[in-house]
Amino acid sequence: NLDSAYILMDDEKGGFLATEYLLKLGHKDIAGIFLSDDLQGVKRQAGFLSALRKYHVSVNNEFLGNYSTEQMFSYPYQFTKNLLQKKKKPTAIFCYNDQIAIQVIEAIRHSSLKIPGDISLVGYDNSNLAVATEIKLTTINHPKEEMGKRVASMIVDMINGKESKPRFVYQPELVIRSSSREL
Repeated sequence: NLDSAYILMDDEKGGFLATEYLLKLGHKDIAGIFLSDDLQGVKRQAGFLSALRKYHVSVNNEFLGNYSTEQMFSYPYQFTKNLLQKKKKPTAIFCYNDQIAIQVIEAIRHSSLKIPGDISLVGYDNSNLAVATEIKLTTINHPKEEMGKRVASMIVDMINGKESKPRFVYQPELVIRSSSREL
C-alpha cells in the first residue's frame, strides 16, 4: 500500500532555517518569493513566516511575493524589480528555489545593486544553479539523488515484504556561500 509510504524533505524547517540565518546576520527587512500552487512553496513560506514571528519581526506584506507555476518565468524578476524601486527596500530576499534566485540576481543587477553588498540572497535546493554564476548562492541542500535512491530501496523493501509503510523525512541543511552578508 503506497498510500501510507512516503519520503520527503522538511520544507517548512528549511524555510525557517534559511530565514533564521538572515535574521541572525542582522536582517529585519526580508522579502520572500514563494510558489503558491505547490505544497513545497506553501511549506517554505510557512517556515519563513514562522522564523519572522520567532524573532519578533513583523511581516511586511509588500515584501511577500506569491506566484503560480504559470508565472514562474516572469513574476520573480518583476516582483524583485518592483521591490527595489520602493522607498523602503528589503536588505535580504529568500527565494523559493535556486532557479528563482537566478531571476532575482538578474533583477538586482539591472537595478545597479550588488549581492551581497546591497542585498543578501538565499535560495533553496542547492542545485547546480547555486554555483553557476559569479554569485555563489547560500542555499538549503535538497538531496534529490539521495532521495531517489532511498525511494528505490523503499520500493524494493515493500515488494519483498520487509517493510509495509516506509517513511523518511530529510532534514534541511544550510549551505553557506557568498550571497549573504552580516549587517
